[in-house]
Amino acid sequence: MKNICKCIVASFVFLTFFGKEVKAQDPHFSQFYNAPMQLNPALTGLLRGDTRAVANYRSQWSSISTPFQTMSASVDMNVMNRLTKKDLFGVGLYVLNDVAGEASLKNTQVGVSFAYNKDMTGRGNHFVGIGAQYLFVQQSLDFTKLLFESQFNGEFIDPMMNSGENLAIDNFSYFDFNAGISWAYRPSRNKSYYAGGSLSHLNQPKVSFFNEISERLRMRYTFYGGAEFKVSRNVSFIPRAVVLLQGLAKEINVGGLIKFNVGDNRGADDKTSIYFGTMHRWKDAQVIMMRYDYGNVGFSFSYDVNISELNISSKGRGAVELAIIYSSDIFDNQRRTKIMCPKF
Repeated sequence: MKNICKCIVASFVFLTFFGKEVKAQDPHFSQFYNAPMQLNPALTGLLRGDTRAVANYRSQWSSISTPFQTMSASVDMNVMNRLTKKDLFGVGLYVLNDVAGEASLKNTQVGVSFAYNKDMTGRGNHFVGIGAQYLFVQQSLDFTKLLFESQFNGEFIDPMMNSGENLAIDNFSYFDFNAGISWAYRPSRNKSYYAGGSLSHLNQPKVSFFNEISERLRMRYTFYGGAEFKVSRNVSFIPRAVVLLQGLAKEINVGGLIKFNVGDNRGADDKTSIYFGTMHRWKDAQVIMMRYDYGNVGFSFSYDVNISELNISSKGRGAVELAIIYSSDIFDNQRRTKIMCPKF
C-alpha cells in the first residue's frame, strides 16, 4: 500500500511540475488575511502600529503517507516616520518553505517587499498604496525517492531497480517579482473597509527540472476585500473574500468572523478579543476558524473540512493551519497623526 501511495505522489509531482500542458498553483493559506505579505506586497507596513511579525504553518493531506507542509514567516514595518508623518513607507522581509510529498518537492522563497501608502485625508484613516516584492526562489526534488512503472518487477514496485529515467537536475533557482495595489478606509471607530489586488510572477520565470524544457511560471492574479462592522458595543462582524486566478486554476474564498471584545476596556479598540468564523472555498472545502488576541499577540487556528469528491481519497482529513501575529508601537511617538487603518 505504501508503494502505491508513493506512485500516486510521484505521478502528481511529474504531472504538476514536468507536464507540458498542466500548470501548477502556488502554495497558499486558508488564513490569507493572516499572511499579508503573501497576499499583496502593497500591505507591507500598512498597520496601526509600526512593526508586525507573522508566522504561518499549514499541513494538509495527512491521509497520504507524507503530508504536504507549508511554512512562512514575515516581518514588516513602516519606516521614515519623521519624514512621512501622514503617509506610510513600508519595508519587509518574507520567507516561505513548501514541502510536498514523499519525494520532498521543496519550494523555498526569500524576499523583500516595499510599499508606499498615501494618506488621502490627513487623518490617518484612509490610504491608497502600491507595493513591490522581489524574491529569490529555489525548487528541489529528491529523485531517489521517486518510483516509476518501469520498476515493477511483476509483483511489486522495487526501488532498487533502475528506473531508466534520464533526470537532468534535482534543483534550480530563479528570481521572481510581484506587485500590487491596496485601499484601506476607516471612516469611524465602528467600521472599516479594505480591498486590493496583486499580480505575482510578473517576469514569468522558467521552472523546469529538465534543461531542454523552458516552462514558464504563469502569472497569478489576486483580488480581495473585507470590512469590519460593530453590531453592538462588544461584538463585530468581519466579512472577507479572496479570488485567486493562475492559469487554469481558480480559487474563491468567501466568509467571515464574529469578534467578541472580552477585555477590561470593552467597547473601544480592545486588545483582548475572541473570534469565531468560517470561510467557504468554492467546490473544495469549508474552513472553520478561531482566533484569540491578547495584547499585541494574536493566535489563530483553522481546519479545512473537505467537501469535494477528493474527500474520498483524503478520508475526511482536512488541513490544519496555525498563525501567530505580533504587532508593536515602538516608533508611534514619532508621529503627529495616529494610524487608524483597518486591522488585517
